[in-house]
Amino acid sequence: GNTVASGEVIPARLMAMDPGVATGAIEGVRTVEPAFGLDAWWIEPGQKPRAESLNYTVVEPSSVMATHISEIIKRHADELLTREEVSNLVEQLKQQSAKLVESTIPSVIGLADLQKVLQALLREQVSIRNLETIVETLGDWTPRTKDVAVQTEYVRNALKRAISHQYATVREDGKHRLSCVTLDPGLEERVSGYIDRSGDATVVTMPPRLASELAGLVAESLSPLTAAGHTPVVLASPAVRGVVFQILEPHIPGVAVLGYNEVVQGVEVESMGYVQWPESKPKAPSREAVGAA
Repeated sequence: GNTVASGEVIPARLMAMDPGVATGAIEGVRTVEPAFGLDAWWIEPGQKPRAESLNYTVVEPSSVMATHISEIIKRHADELLTREEVSNLVEQLKQQSAKLVESTIPSVIGLADLQKVLQALLREQVSIRNLETIVETLGDWTPRTKDVAVQTEYVRNALKRAISHQYATVREDGKHRLSCVTLDPGLEERVSGYIDRSGDATVVTMPPRLASELAGLVAESLSPLTAAGHTPVVLASPAVRGVVFQILEPHIPGVAVLGYNEVVQGVEVESMGYVQWPESKPKAPSREAVGAA
């Protein structure tokens, strides 16, 4: 019964969205595309040819609604994944990997623990379709750590090829390129100082003021990336990756934080920004150096 999103459509018109490359103005009712926040206009159907000639993306109202609903479901997928749904997924996995399920669930991995890891993955838009790999990885690492954040990092490492390709673009030569911003090692060290893993859970003790300051610095560095039409991707060391996402997620919609270990061989890294605390200004590495790393 709680509202998570809302929007309006004009059924008799079409939505013309400016993806950032529109070359002229059009007449219509100004609005905002609800799924991605793009500038848009509701135009008369007869204006469609002109709008497309000016590089606007024109879609039907039904497509606007479908895309909006789809994106809302993705953003809240972790809330929709109930214990009952996890049980159903395990039953499906048992049909193809019976031995794996018998040896791990629930003797090594409880349904509640599996649900928490799957929810953590969905919260960062990581597909859980490859449940076999997820359960295998948890079967290896759950006896060593009960920290869900740490378990999730091991699972992400096992899914690194899918994660890399999810955010990389395919160049004309068929190779993958990951456009992102990177973090200064000094900044990562400072973030690490606010991480407490002494118990069975990762606790972040960074004051809200510093968290907002960090998010502002990252958002500024991400501007050239988003202006070029790329997903806002931040590349960080595995030790702080999850915490960096936790800090940035409330401030930067759609942000993705990947660990260096999640970039598979064959994916070229293009750093379009370098984030550092104002008091330390070390020389930023070249794109070639980051790509080699």
